Amino acid sequence: MRYPKKLRAVIFTLACLLLVFNINVFFNIKADTTIELTEGIRKRSNKLDDADEPDFNLNIWFESPESKMLREKLVYLLNHGAQYKSILTDYYLNETGYNEAYIDTLPFLRNIPENMTRKLEFCDNQTYRNVVPAKISVVTHYFNEPLSLVLRTIYSCLIHTPPEYLHEIVVLDDGSTRPDETGMFVPLFRSLYPYVRYVRNEVPTGLVPARRQVLTMATGEYVFLVDSHSEFHKRWYLPLLNITQSDYKSVAAPVIDLFYHYLPKLLFYDGVRVDMDIFLSWRSSPYRGKGEPYHSGAIMGGAYMIARRRLVELDYFGRGFKGYGGENMEVGLKTWSCGGKVWIVPCSRILHYTAKRQPVGLKGRPTKPFTHYNSRILGESFFDDERILKIARIGWHQQGDVDESAIEFNKKLVEKLNCGGTRNFFKEIMPSIEIFDDDDCIGYKMAVNHKCLRFHLDRQVGKGIVTLAETCSEVYDHEIYNHVRMTSRGDIRVQGYLCLDPGLSKDPLSVRFCSLQKGNQEFRYDPIQSKMFWRNSGLCLDVNDEQQLSISPCNKPDLAKVNFIYKNYSEALRRKGIIS
Repeated sequence: MRYPKKLRAVIFTLACLLLVFNINVFFNIKADTTIELTEGIRKRSNKLDDADEPDFNLNIWFESPESKMLREKLVYLLNHGAQYKSILTDYYLNETGYNEAYIDTLPFLRNIPENMTRKLEFCDNQTYRNVVPAKISVVTHYFNEPLSLVLRTIYSCLIHTPPEYLHEIVVLDDGSTRPDETGMFVPLFRSLYPYVRYVRNEVPTGLVPARRQVLTMATGEYVFLVDSHSEFHKRWYLPLLNITQSDYKSVAAPVIDLFYHYLPKLLFYDGVRVDMDIFLSWRSSPYRGKGEPYHSGAIMGGAYMIARRRLVELDYFGRGFKGYGGENMEVGLKTWSCGGKVWIVPCSRILHYTAKRQPVGLKGRPTKPFTHYNSRILGESFFDDERILKIARIGWHQQGDVDESAIEFNKKLVEKLNCGGTRNFFKEIMPSIEIFDDDDCIGYKMAVNHKCLRFHLDRQVGKGIVTLAETCSEVYDHEIYNHVRMTSRGDIRVQGYLCLDPGLSKDPLSVRFCSLQKGNQEFRYDPIQSKMFWRNSGLCLDVNDEQQLSISPCNKPDLAKVNFIYKNYSEALRRKGIIS
């Protein structure tokens, strides 16, 4: 029996709706969130001629008739495709870390909206009269990211950088395996030549090797590295050139505003200071100022400017590194050790689209082993204080051997450039970071009820929960830290910059960034009673039923016993045979 044509059409439509409904249920989609993010943009016309109408205040000096036609067609396809991607929002958040239905519908030609811009009066009054036009190479790289996000980074840079300052944009695809759904991105990249150079690796190399590769491809006087999921603000280049033109050895980094587009939430900073400890682990802390540039031990990692001449002298960054992790520490340590300075410049700002999940460098490979691997190469190369180096090796425990040829090359570079002064670097540039001097140590390797500590750390918020390990073993990995120590100030350091802090939570006891202000982080140790007193509160360190550190009244009958296995680091190193 053959149904009438109109009835067949109705049946087909109902089948499609049922399929969409099943997909929606299968992926547990929160459709209301997606609609809230995208409905304002979906109302735009589907006509090609106004699919991406630019702001008339923008100077679109870089577009040819061909690139304009490709862009308009691509925007048309992206707007239609976003309606289907909205059904699979959770899938894309898990696969790429981005809400692609929202990302794909943002216009390429725009100024960042006023409500997404941090206004600093100090910056509005700066003229930068000493800055002269210079050719800047903007370099970026990506792996399996939404291509609309990469393209928006490129267009944002082109729009907000005058031709007398922009030499080129170099884009490196580090062997992405994700197909181009429209088939138009690469042709559009290439249509923007000579302003945009597009290069592709056939095999993924990892984040740091790709970053090193794209840095070597730059040919301008100054090089600006930026993440491929960013947008540029107006005049972003002037405050950075003001630093790098006055001192070619300096590195200047913009302040990065984090846009959590999947919430949605925007996190502004007046500034962020990035420090490191001797294990080359990093911490960040807010910087309060009017907008003037300030020194930092390292950078956040996503963007910085450096003179290409200096970049070549330093052998770029990342020699021998693998995957992901430690690259921002290298920029800081290498620059400071070799006679330069690292500046954070709040008047230059970059909007950063933050993914829901962290990158892993090579697909399917974890981050942590690469961080330890890379940190060891960096420390073995640039630490000139043998005692600090021996201590730091404890924290660099990792499987396998590092690239010795990279270390040897870096040591020759250190000698050639007369780099050095590790202890002064930690003492003078970052005085808040402990370098574990014996005269500042009341006790090292703390044990509670004869068990060492294990803590689970959330680096984004700088706090964690402390539990007891089974034994005080000699194992040093990313989770068990047996070098817990108590300083002469009375704080108990789980790491070089993390302290026990009952002020946030007493049960379970939390770990937070060391404040150096005593207060809630101040303890007093009684070795005779084996008690750890918290300030003068009548409360002491204890353990709850879940084997987590807590705070209890000091007169509790079964209060936990606290002791230190070593008096200080030197005693520990002697007993382990590391020093004589």
